[in-house]
Amino acid sequence: MLESGKALPSATRIGAAVESSPNQPGNKRCQRDTGIRLCDTMLRHRKRLYRRNAMQTTPSCRKPSHRFRCARWFAVAAGLVGLIASCSGQKSEQKNGDEGAAKSAAGPTTTLVLWEQDADIKDTFAAVIKTFETANPGIKIKSSNYANEDLRTQFQTAAIAGGGPDMVWGPTDIAGPFSIAGIIQPVGSWIKPGDFSALALQAVTDGSGVIWGVPVSTGNHLMLLSNKKLVAEPPKTLEALVAVAKSQSDPAANKYGFAYNLNEPFWFVTFLGGHGERVLSGTAPTLSTPAMSSALSLVKKLKFDDKIVPPDCDYDCADTLFKEGNVGMIINGDWSLPVYQKALGDDLVISPLPQIEATGKYMSPMVSGKCLFVNKKVKGARLDAVKKFVLHMVSTETQRQMVKRTKRLPSLKALQDSAVVNADPLLAASARALVHGQPMPMAVELRVVWDAIRPQLQEVMAGRADPGTVGAAMQKNAETKIKEMKQ
Repeated sequence: MLESGKALPSATRIGAAVESSPNQPGNKRCQRDTGIRLCDTMLRHRKRLYRRNAMQTTPSCRKPSHRFRCARWFAVAAGLVGLIASCSGQKSEQKNGDEGAAKSAAGPTTTLVLWEQDADIKDTFAAVIKTFETANPGIKIKSSNYANEDLRTQFQTAAIAGGGPDMVWGPTDIAGPFSIAGIIQPVGSWIKPGDFSALALQAVTDGSGVIWGVPVSTGNHLMLLSNKKLVAEPPKTLEALVAVAKSQSDPAANKYGFAYNLNEPFWFVTFLGGHGERVLSGTAPTLSTPAMSSALSLVKKLKFDDKIVPPDCDYDCADTLFKEGNVGMIINGDWSLPVYQKALGDDLVISPLPQIEATGKYMSPMVSGKCLFVNKKVKGARLDAVKKFVLHMVSTETQRQMVKRTKRLPSLKALQDSAVVNADPLLAASARALVHGQPMPMAVELRVVWDAIRPQLQEVMAGRADPGTVGAAMQKNAETKIKEMKQ
């Protein structure tokens, strides 16, 4: 049992605690007790202790700055959760046995569980799953949708306790935390890494070259989107964009020529990239730099001096203005293309992010994609079934179908310059927008960096902080949180 105020164990001890969990095969703790009634008593008692200690010692997992500390804490708690799971498992043995007998009578069937966070493409999921099940009658796929943060936290909690789904479909930035927590398994030994886009594969490959996820799409990148009715020719430089947006802006009438998610770091780092800087060098934050000061000064100028963006504009603000034809240009990602195509039709124009004339460099979006991750617990024949499904998802034919339906770029190199991409104006334009992209690092430190940038960016965009000084605060915050995360 964890005691309030005690230091967390080292990484070595954490691993030992997980491996010695009473939930491991062959452990007879519950079986040695006097039956289900005693196990029920233990279960209730342990749950009370678990909740009490969670309130005392658990970092707030709802706060972005604590997400990685949660992975550490949950790993320490795995031994306790495993005891609860072993007692609960005794009650379910007979039920599982009955279900297994019924299945064997009708022929062996393996049901794989998939958790995903892409509700917008649920029909595509259903179609590719049906195709797979038809070709593999002994395997069924049960898919459940979760909101993005729920997917992260619930999978992490369940998997550390020895449960959770067989597979997770999600963005590549979960690869770092999940691999550190030891709840997903490497996949490089049974896929062909050379078949995949380098940008997509780098986002799930750690510093030691271990591949933790199977890329299914490439992208998740930001680009310049414009409405042809309002902007005849998309600007190629930021300075030209400002000029066009000024001609369409009238702050007194609440009219603006340009919009984007002002306070979100994922959008801001495109401007930082246009000044030749990244937020990480390896796993070390690089936030207190002249480039950071210049990029912050630039975005502040767009709002307060040029007055071309709506004040306090967030994602929904920019999205709504663009769909309704009330702003001519926005920055948004490839996931939004089907929605904007439906709203604007042939008036939707996709372009790479513009060049910043003052630096001679292009604004640079982070590039990753969506991947399939495999639960660490999956072994044997069940893992063989998982491999079949994953390889089906990255087969040439499945990739073609998904590209057509989702308007997302394929993960396979062989299809990236193929007719399925080049014949579609939206996909071809999305591919061109990748040219100046930067691979999203597979580092748990990246999420710490986002949380260090966000409050200082908000202060700058509210006019309360000096762009020239907040980089030092970002750097200090990031270094402190990373140090805490590793303790």
